[in-house]
Amino acid sequence: KKLESWMYFPKKLSPRVRLLTLNKEPGLSFRLIRNVIFLLRREKPEIVNLHLDSVFNYFFLILSFFNFLLPSKISFFYTIHNTLISSNKKKFDIITKFNFPKINYICISPLIYQNFSSRYNYKTFHLIENGCAPVLTSHNFDKVKSDVSSLKLNSDTKIILAIGRISPQKNYQLMLEVIKDFEYENLRLI
Repeated sequence: KKLESWMYFPKKLSPRVRLLTLNKEPGLSFRLIRNVIFLLRREKPEIVNLHLDSVFNYFFLILSFFNFLLPSKISFFYTIHNTLISSNKKKFDIITKFNFPKINYICISPLIYQNFSSRYNYKTFHLIENGCAPVLTSHNFDKVKSDVSSLKLNSDTKIILAIGRISPQKNYQLMLEVIKDFEYENLRLI
């Protein structure tokens, strides 16, 4: 994907980091597969971190059909961010039938690790818990607090704000079940 002005991550990179983009467009691109192979051959990295499903899908194709074109000393690390749900079960059921010794599977939580290592006990999964920076108060704190207060029905109202895409791995169903058990009349879910 092309870098756009709103993208946060590239702005936070150290000047010592060289960011390369392959300008991925929507859909499957054989040109992208070729460009990735050329990039790996040119850069000869020791480690490649695969993060998103779409990235992994490309590398599945590359490692299945074009592995002989890659430098032999590359280790691949695939970071697994979601528990097993039907869509990634199907994908992993297929993937694990292939032997990709170069891929190291990294789970970011004990639950994800347990899900994958118990279902695919013939593969090796590693646990590296996801860390995050300390929470800091932004300069927008007072405005956001005022905005949230304006949503309250009265001073006893509790506001629950759920931010994220609506997908099974975010498990909004569990959140709704937990909220249902509250015996609190002044509760608003946004």
